Parts: sequence; C-alpha cells; structure tokens
Amino acid sequence: MKLKLGDLVHIPSGSYRILYTREEDKEGQQHIPFHISLTTKPIIGVYKKECSETQCVVVFHDGEFVLDKNTVYLKNGEKK
Repeated sequence: MKLKLGDLVHIPSGSYRILYTREEDKEGQQHIPFHISLTTKPIIGVYKKECSETQCVVVFHDGEFVLDKNTVYLKNGEKK
C-alpha cells in the first residue's frame, strides 16, 4: 500500500530516525549536518513524503525525520 501525505504511521522500537540540521557556529566550527536517534519505544507520526526509493519523511512531535521505509507502517496495521 502506498502512503500519502497526512497518513498516521506507526514506527516500531529499534528504528533509526535521521534529523537533518543546518547548524552554524559563529566561530566557524563545522558540524555534522544530521543527528541520528534510535527509537526506544514505538511512536506515532504523520507521513509527509517519499525522499528516495528506500527513505521517507515523517513528522513527529520533535521534528521531521527521515526513516527507512521498511520501518514505517500505517497505524491500522498495514505495511506500506
């Protein structure tokens, strides 16, 4: 099943989320432009868009993250 904008999705525990950032340091220090987090419990998000054949963007209470499509499920139990 193909996900569409606004679908409520379930992300299981143990899934990696990537948050891309644009941090700039006033002293010229360079930063890695992303932050990776591992979910420690299942979470719910809202599907936003596909960004590649294997990844998609999901909106959570703490930001917009890129996830592997294999870890994104429709809330009603159907896998995308």
